[in-house]
Amino acid sequence: ADASSDPIDAIPPSASSFGVKVAIEPGAQVRLNQEIKIRIESSRAGYLVVLDQRDDGKVYQLFPSTCAHAERTIRANAPLTMPDPSYGCVFTADEKGSGRIIVIVTQDKVPLDALLNRTASKGIEPVGAASQYLGEIAQGLLGIWTGDAQNRPVSWGLAVQPYTID
Repeated sequence: ADASSDPIDAIPPSASSFGVKVAIEPGAQVRLNQEIKIRIESSRAGYLVVLDQRDDGKVYQLFPSTCAHAERTIRANAPLTMPDPSYGCVFTADEKGSGRIIVIVTQDKVPLDALLNRTASKGIEPVGAASQYLGEIAQGLLGIWTGDAQNRPVSWGLAVQPYTID
């Protein structure tokens, strides 16, 4: 995939407002059919989105999804590992190749629910029109928050963890 055409890559990391960390357990080198978990930590409370962007151009929305809780909040400095046993599903490395896990936390409730819910109801399968979908998310992050007395940029954090499945 051409990174210059990727809307998420077009967002400068310096534009984020706070720190988010992501790690793949047991590690970023994954064996085919291995179960993995994703560990996330945010320095601020907020609303969570987790994506799996494959190098072949496919994008999967891991959270929110049919595999996860409907509530998409994360607490500040409280590590979250997904999926946990209550999710009733597992994340399995089902295809050789590489990609990256993208974690976005917005302190503000950016109006992405319609976009995220449209995808979440379909289960974990490739998002249609991936570039447009990523563009809408990027647009939400780079928008102006009008929910406070003074308009300001949206407050958000982003973390990316590359992986390889072999």
